[in-house]
Amino acid sequence: HLKDGNSDIYYWKLFADFAEMERRKNYVINYGKKGEEIIIPKAEVQETPKTKEYRYAREGQGKYRDALLEECPMCPITQITEPELLIASHIKPWSVSDNENRLSSENGLLLSCLYDKMFDLGLITFAEQGEMLISKELHPDNVARIGIKSNFVYPLRYTPLLQMNMEYHRDVVFLRG
Repeated sequence: HLKDGNSDIYYWKLFADFAEMERRKNYVINYGKKGEEIIIPKAEVQETPKTKEYRYAREGQGKYRDALLEECPMCPITQITEPELLIASHIKPWSVSDNENRLSSENGLLLSCLYDKMFDLGLITFAEQGEMLISKELHPDNVARIGIKSNFVYPLRYTPLLQMNMEYHRDVVFLRG
């Protein structure tokens, strides 16, 4: 900060690490790209014995997501239909489900990112007929900011297995506060 008579003069000097920028340029070039689109010069790929390419973190996750998209191609809360903005959420968590229920579409909902996070954390759940229940752990100011509509019936598939999984979510995951 410099002073020149009656006016203030501000200046910034950029200190750049050009070697580091060159090393990371492929991260910038590949930002937002998936799978085969990624461009990494062969010289930069470090082979390790455990190197494997996965599209999804868990085996079968792609088919699970596709089944959810086919059954209800939108978030039941926001009505968002862009597949890239939807997350295949497990109702009964993967860690406590058996192999069949882990990949069953009756143990899942497609939710937009914010609602997926709240659902996973137990801050929201759904009653038997689809009304959203909001945890008392979620501050009322945030409920208002998000615009959550409680007592509104959200369009869910009401199958016996989905109801059983949702009951587990209400009883075990949901934070009643």
